[in-house]
Amino acid sequence: MSEKIVVLGAAVIDNIYTVDKLPAWGEGVHADSFASLPGGKGFNQAIAAARLGANVDLISIVGADSSGRTIIDALEQNQVSHKYVWPDPRTQTPVINLFVNPQ
Repeated sequence: MSEKIVVLGAAVIDNIYTVDKLPAWGEGVHADSFASLPGGKGFNQAIAAARLGANVDLISIVGADSSGRTIIDALEQNQVSHKYVWPDPRTQTPVINLFVNPQ
């Protein structure tokens, strides 16, 4: 029997840009690659624990939008319970922009 873990935390969409240099305030830079993936500290911890064999529930709020559905689908695919992940019709799922520099 696996351990029961409950994670309370953020579930967001991470927009990940790989750039040669990090932009200065107000500067635009060309991205060499782009990915849009489910993420957030709570989401990532829940997925990691499930991949290690734990029985995991995530407690979080997402928007009642396509990004929220993407997060819920990813939780299902990784055997993380989403019974406490509430799609809130009053808000949109948070989106975080991450700039990654290969150096």
